[in-house]
Amino acid sequence: DYRQSISLNEKATAIFKAIGDSAQIAACYNTKGIVHTYLNEFTIAEQFFQQALSINRSLKNIKKIAANLNNLCLYEGNTLEKLEFIKEAIAINKNLNSTWSLAENYNNMGKQYYYAKDYPKALEALQKAQEIAISLGAKDLMCDNYEYFSWCYAKLGKYQKAYNYLQQLTT
Repeated sequence: DYRQSISLNEKATAIFKAIGDSAQIAACYNTKGIVHTYLNEFTIAEQFFQQALSINRSLKNIKKIAANLNNLCLYEGNTLEKLEFIKEAIAINKNLNSTWSLAENYNNMGKQYYYAKDYPKALEALQKAQEIAISLGAKDLMCDNYEYFSWCYAKLGKYQKAYNYLQQLTT
């Protein structure tokens, strides 16, 4: 129930504003952005992710900055800007040795290159994500990865490979 989620999030945001907890306000904005991505309301999601990012930058909360940057790359938009966001997130997560987040970053980088119709670069980023996800045994990251690989191979006209990746989602 996304609308209920938004309502509860607004109540939490009001509480955190009343007590002056900027970090939790940013967390609420980030969560609200994610909800709006599920609703395919990307312009609204972008606004909340940007607000969260602004707060986290002012707090110098590096891990949360990387998460906000990653979330800004969950959907199509200004590809050049989004690639800069994801590159910054990757640099942060490499420094933090946050391998799970790196796999997410490379999956989202692959999506951004897919949206830009640069399928070779998309496949390269997805390969990096896959290597990390396999090393972690992260099945949920692998599911996203298989889906994005299938998108790319379909656009390249390699339908058997696209199908094989989709098949892996069910195994």
